Amino acid sequence: MQNLKILVALRTNIFESLDFGRTGGQEEKFRSLIARMTWTKGDLKELLDARAAVAAKRHGVEGVASVDDLLPRTNDTRGSGVDYILNRTLMRPRDAIAFLNECFPLANSKERLTWPAIKSAETSYSINRLLALRDEWKPTFPGIDQVLRVFKGAKNTLTPSEMCTLLDICALLAVEKDFQGAAWMTPLSEPLWSGSSSDDWAVNYLPLIRLLHNIGFIGCIVTPGKYDEPAIYNHDQPAFTDLPSNLRKVTGFVVHPAFRPALDIPG
Repeated sequence: MQNLKILVALRTNIFESLDFGRTGGQEEKFRSLIARMTWTKGDLKELLDARAAVAAKRHGVEGVASVDDLLPRTNDTRGSGVDYILNRTLMRPRDAIAFLNECFPLANSKERLTWPAIKSAETSYSINRLLALRDEWKPTFPGIDQVLRVFKGAKNTLTPSEMCTLLDICALLAVEKDFQGAAWMTPLSEPLWSGSSSDDWAVNYLPLIRLLHNIGFIGCIVTPGKYDEPAIYNHDQPAFTDLPSNLRKVTGFVVHPAFRPALDIPG
């Protein structure tokens, strides 16, 4: 058949689990054919506008032509409602829609949602997003939920030393009888226990940090002396944690805001 191009859409977790070496394929040849799907805030805003108009009518909220008509008005204290929601997503449509769906029942047919209502919706949204993250990655990383729970009650911002302490706990899960992820945790944590391990924390902990960054769970702050700067997440720079030199610049680690309420993490 002439003039035919086949396009295959794969979720990231499925693509990352492909074993090119076992099948005799060369990974670099496949990666050169990849077009990574990304969404900007503008893209997601357009999607939410369309979603809000339809969903608001279903829930009996009148006069909603865009998501701005439903959310609280922007102010200097809390900022933009749209930005607040999108900053708590992994910049994917499913996350933005899930948050908005949690908000609608709390509108109570009022003209606009209130900030307390959004905060209330955020708790259930966060719990569901953490479960979704587990379900998304557990086929590739069985037991990943036990790793995520290690961060329950953690500080808002972790120094590299504090992050390494939590990662040590994650690595020790490999010897727990009820942990199903020994097959993947053992090689990722091998640099920590190897007699030839480096004195460089960025080298030893890179595999575990890269995993948590790749699935969107953590972000990295690189501004010297500041912990309130925007973090670098996987949707910002997917390859950031591939290099130890980048980790050496990190001054703090944060759990993504989407998962903080579910893990009782402030902020």
